[in-house]
Amino acid sequence: MCSYNAVNGVPSCANNVIQNQIVRNEWDFSGFIVSDCGAINTIMADHHYTNTTEETVQVALRAGTNLNCGGFYQKYAMEAYNKSYITEADLANAVGPLFGQRMALGMFDPTHLQPYLNISTDQINSPAHQALALDAARESIVLLQNDGSLPLSAESSLKVAVIGPNSNATETMQGNYHGVAPYLISPLMGIQDAGVTSSWAFGCDVACSDSGGFAEAVTIAKGADVVIVVMGLDHGQEREGHDRNVITLPGMQLDLMQEVREAIGGRPLVLVLMSGGPVDISWAKSNANAILWTGYPGQSGGKAIADVIFGKFNPSGRLPVTYYPGDYVNQISFFNMSMRDPPGRTYKFYTGTPVFEFGHGLSYISFSRVCLGVSFGRLY
Repeated sequence: MCSYNAVNGVPSCANNVIQNQIVRNEWDFSGFIVSDCGAINTIMADHHYTNTTEETVQVALRAGTNLNCGGFYQKYAMEAYNKSYITEADLANAVGPLFGQRMALGMFDPTHLQPYLNISTDQINSPAHQALALDAARESIVLLQNDGSLPLSAESSLKVAVIGPNSNATETMQGNYHGVAPYLISPLMGIQDAGVTSSWAFGCDVACSDSGGFAEAVTIAKGADVVIVVMGLDHGQEREGHDRNVITLPGMQLDLMQEVREAIGGRPLVLVLMSGGPVDISWAKSNANAILWTGYPGQSGGKAIADVIFGKFNPSGRLPVTYYPGDYVNQISFFNMSMRDPPGRTYKFYTGTPVFEFGHGLSYISFSRVCLGVSFGRLY
């Protein structure tokens, strides 16, 4: 898929160098390229790379954009053809890979030979798929920090306070694009089902502009053996078409954590962070006993979180992004796309000290390296 941005001044869906010379010729890609849904329109409307709709169809089609997610080709391609901006050869080049993929899927084979026509509705929300959703959520959880407080023992005598704006999140767990989930297990539900004695307080919503719920959260925290705070972001903070201006926790979420920490003294504080993008959790790194990052874990997210917290599943995920300090956004412009300009972007070029680095992730198991070699026919 070609995107909305330009590379070296050329809109992605009009970029012949990337799509034809590199992707098709150098990488031998034989599939089709589809535009992001408004990306062909932006060639003219936003980048001002072209002046007419016909010229826009021409540069996109000849740059190798086979298919338009959106209505630009549908609306303007015929007019571009009638005015000789594109030819039958252009159309054949575009259509060929599309039908090639359909043939590869067997869509022109006899009906009884088409495997995808024989998938029945009983495969939707099947037990196997439910189990897969749970496994995916478990395996994606990243244990960022642990002083030995995790895993917890799932005993009825253990009093666990569950606090925070994402503690009972359901729809938020589905992320930006999602279908209709058959059920949604929130973190609170998962912890309640673990068999411990639990209490719950919301504290505040994700924006956390009101501290009115802090007192209740502090009260239940004082009576708990362990406090689990479920913080982070939601679709109101990050989604397609909506960027964050800061990479710290929203509103007064940090204040809520700090008040809870002060209330419980040295008892364990576990942070569960639900987010897509990176969040500066420097304070938690210094003050929480354990930290889990869950992403947006889907329909069984709460059970997956509980399974990790209570040791039914050994965490093995690795952080897919770099976690920068909050001041990073003031050190380089959001509109500067250079990877190397100080302080640099991503783990490859960032010259500062990350809060957590790309690829970081812990486990409940200790590992050691054993080196084996052969000398004089003996293993040592």
